[in-house]
Amino acid sequence: AAQNRAKHLSQFLPHLHRFLGKQLERGTIRDYHIYIIEQSDDGRKFNRGKLLNIGFDLARKNKIRSALPHDVFIFHDVDLLPGDDLASSYTRFPTSPLHIARV
Repeated sequence: AAQNRAKHLSQFLPHLHRFLGKQLERGTIRDYHIYIIEQSDDGRKFNRGKLLNIGFDLARKNKIRSALPHDVFIFHDVDLLPGDDLASSYTRFPTSPLHIARV
């Protein structure tokens, strides 16, 4: 499973940088940061909610040190690659939590 995550991550990061780079060029976003949060192999039961909370806390703490504020937080699994048809969902400011998925 860890090898699959590593393989997915090696595909995900370049894809997401290209995807978000297009949004920067279009001016639909000002900046972006990518945080990779994964659970250690400590034998504990997988807890996705805890991982998301830790990721949010780390990003929020980094926001204080960042020149531009973090306005939108998108939590993403590395085995799902966003397509251009979802770009508008990645560049708007939702008024409440939004689940982005392509079915």
